[in-house]
Amino acid sequence: MIRRVWGISVGLSETVRQAHADGGTAAVLGLARASRGPVVEPAPGSPDCDVIFYDVTFVLADPRGAPRQVALFCPALPSGFARLTAVGDGVFAGTFRLPRASRVPYHFCLDPPDELEGAALAELARSPAGRRLDRMNPSFVQVHIRGLRLRILHSLLTLPGARPAPAARHVPGAGRGSFEELTVNSRALGRAKKAVLYRPAGTTAAPHQVVVMLQGNEEWHDIAFLDNLAASMRGAPLLAVLFSEHSFTAKLRDFGSGTGHTRFIVDELWPELTRRVPVRAEAAVAGFSAGGVAAATLAAEEPGLFPRLALISAALQLNGSMDVRRAGDGSAGLLGRFGNGDRAPQRAYLAAGWYEDAWDAGIHDGTSALAQLLGQRGTTVRFDSGPTGHDTISARAYLADGLGWLFASG
Repeated sequence: MIRRVWGISVGLSETVRQAHADGGTAAVLGLARASRGPVVEPAPGSPDCDVIFYDVTFVLADPRGAPRQVALFCPALPSGFARLTAVGDGVFAGTFRLPRASRVPYHFCLDPPDELEGAALAELARSPAGRRLDRMNPSFVQVHIRGLRLRILHSLLTLPGARPAPAARHVPGAGRGSFEELTVNSRALGRAKKAVLYRPAGTTAAPHQVVVMLQGNEEWHDIAFLDNLAASMRGAPLLAVLFSEHSFTAKLRDFGSGTGHTRFIVDELWPELTRRVPVRAEAAVAGFSAGGVAAATLAAEEPGLFPRLALISAALQLNGSMDVRRAGDGSAGLLGRFGNGDRAPQRAYLAAGWYEDAWDAGIHDGTSALAQLLGQRGTTVRFDSGPTGHDTISARAYLADGLGWLFASG
């Protein structure tokens, strides 16, 4: 089994070199168009019955001019960055050997600085300026932070064997649930806090199993995804609680309020929820990215109410105040909290991709360390990892697996 393998540059694959020799740049572009994006081939020497690595050739043709250089930003690469090779007529290409089952976002950047490393590399990787999508690849993911008026698109590479992505549309047999908005005037947070209840299809007097979903942005806030998720769950009907914030900074401030956020959930939101819907006495809390840190804090402080924890790609590099400008080893605080007396959840599902740490060190290794510590504390733990990055598709895939496992015991 391959563990934590990073992609390596192999120049250009033999197929691409031969195509270039026979037909020039037009032949290289023809390969990419036929592949609908990167040209994917089993790496030389891979057995047909068990391909372990693929050679992936990324190709960019810039119709707007002739850039001097083209960079590829992809978290599966050792530094998350590589420069492509000019193959003529404004066409650039590069082949990288990546593990089977990889699913990673990527994009191109025209004429990057000659010297690029450290903080400058991470800043350019996240910047919406100067990026180019792979126009031949119809698969992409979007990060839309409404409060910051920020919309960033990434092309998405999915290799054979990747974890199945949840369906983007309703699957046969899935009911049609609904969203219901509520507002809680929170003393704990010092402001009105809006929540969204996802109610599954149908009516029932049976207590619902509740999942509080603390998202980094709005990765799980999709009615088709939630309907399909509810249809796949066994036992009691699934009720989800989400938060739709116009202000991204306000969300981070809530997450970083520590006990204030916990008191809001337990003392203010939960009573309001129980007045509206019959619910079970115990719930699950799930968190992605910055929301993962808040979810872990909630499970540490209130394991009686939240004995089930799903931690997906938690941004453990953030400090307790959730200040993205001053990232540190936030996992140390959680490890200390769970290791020094706080009660631990009964069941915990933790997931982090191998390539989460390309520009934000701490997500994968911090999650792995937390899973080990929780296991030592007596928690029943499942830790999933694989060649994935920090993206919405992977977040949904991990959550679907995680909730199914968390509630498998009833």
